[in-house]
Amino acid sequence: MFKRFLKNLVNEEIDSKLITLNDNLIKSFKNIQKDMSSLREEINKKQDNSSVLFKFEQKLAIIEDKIESINVSMHSIEPLEEPKSKITSTQKSILIALYQLEKTIDQAISTKSLAKYYYQGRKYSAVRSTLSTYLEALEDNDLIVKRKLGKESYSETTNKGKEMASFILGKEKSRKKLPKELIENE
Repeated sequence: MFKRFLKNLVNEEIDSKLITLNDNLIKSFKNIQKDMSSLREEINKKQDNSSVLFKFEQKLAIIEDKIESINVSMHSIEPLEEPKSKITSTQKSILIALYQLEKTIDQAISTKSLAKYYYQGRKYSAVRSTLSTYLEALEDNDLIVKRKLGKESYSETTNKGKEMASFILGKEKSRKKLPKELIENE
């Protein structure tokens, strides 16, 4: 009987420990489940963040490509060549006058016509040599080309001359937008 009693006591104690162990294991597994769930949520957040980062990286790559193409195209643009010698303001205005007349009638302009336009009210014989000197300076700088047709001399702007004239005209338009104080101080 005592044996039975001891045996029952041991069995009860073992059962009690097994129940406690079982409860502890259940709690531990529940805690592991919670930890796994929170880890899964963190991983999902990181994956969402990584997809956002991936999108930013793609956009950044596109921007870098565009910047690179702009840099390449900027290097391919040829700057306007500096004239071989300084162009005076009078020569610039004659170049502009020639350019504008040429645009208007779409052909080369005779020196006589240019003189009548540029030196209005003065006799051609009085300004011919001065105008010829100015035109020669423009020709030396590859801004115009002069041709003779019979007794008459004709001039027309080269591509370089057209670029310079349109550049000067564009610059003058932007200067007109500036206050007078700024223009006078330049």
